[in-house]
Amino acid sequence: MLNRQGFLYGMAGTLAGLSSARADDTAKQGGTAKLIAVAPGIDAALKAHGAIFERRIHKVGERVYSAVGWSGCNAIMVVGGDGVVIVDTGDNVQAAREVAAEFAKITDKPVRAVIYTCFHIDHISGVKGFVSAEDVAAGKVEVIAHETLLRNVVKQAGAVTPVLGVRTAYNFG
Repeated sequence: MLNRQGFLYGMAGTLAGLSSARADDTAKQGGTAKLIAVAPGIDAALKAHGAIFERRIHKVGERVYSAVGWSGCNAIMVVGGDGVVIVDTGDNVQAAREVAAEFAKITDKPVRAVIYTCFHIDHISGVKGFVSAEDVAAGKVEVIAHETLLRNVVKQAGAVTPVLGVRTAYNFG
């Protein structure tokens, strides 16, 4: 399985400026960033950055919550008067169910709408963790997306999926 360590180790000797602070400082001083070899293991700065993605619900506004660490994108819950709106659903149903359970600790209001901000699989693939196809078909839940979403999912799936897989493995180990 590809993880941060495997990604970095596999890229050893090919990543210029992995230590971005040193590379940026060198470049600002008119120097040239050196090609560095990446040793097996996780750079301390990268490890610290990875802690940002620990599974946690953040309250980011009066009635707005962000689920970080379950997926390649954050799922957002906006609490309204008679229900909630979910913005982006994550990349898989199981993680979305876990997020939905965490959101349920905050409010028991039903999901009234799901908004997709883009067509990337890490934003749309967890929808069944929040709502059922039956509730959408019955009009109990509105799905809001750009009219080209489905066309773009089909068009880009072959090209984008491998890149998103590597990015997700890199971010979450």
